Amino acid sequence: MYKSYIRYKQQKKEKKETKADNTNQAITIKHAEGETKLDKSAKKVVVLEWGYSEDLLALGVQPVWMADIKNYNTWVNTETKPSKDVVDVGTLQQPNLEEISRLKPDLIIITSFRGKAIKNELEQIAPTVMFDPSTSNNDHFADAKAKL
Repeated sequence: MYKSYIRYKQQKKEKKETKADNTNQAITIKHAEGETKLDKSAKKVVVLEWGYSEDLLALGVQPVWMADIKNYNTWVNTETKPSKDVVDVGTLQQPNLEEISRLKPDLIIITSFRGKAIKNELEQIAPTVMFDPSTSNNDHFADAKAKL
């Protein structure tokens, strides 16, 4: 029994070390506008679409900044809500680009239909991924879960 416990503790330690190592590895995210490469996992994430905020929260990832938090909390009925530390960066239709730039995020997540008009500005601020929620084969929740 003691050997089993030691083996269990060692496996748990290795899994934790592997997860920590993975956060510093380069990753490529495929999205509606192509691919975005990151040198390491993003820690400071801006989410400019409620659906993706909901997905991240369901996966246990708190975004640092979100669009329109007040209305998100009013209209999106989920168990997990953004923490009180999450900062609002404007509306879904008009995110505050100056504020987002000042915050220096590692990654920006937005839908392609909202992001195309401000794509160049967003990409000057931080790597930007744009997903198309209307694409039937685009299961962004499963994809995000697999990459965590």
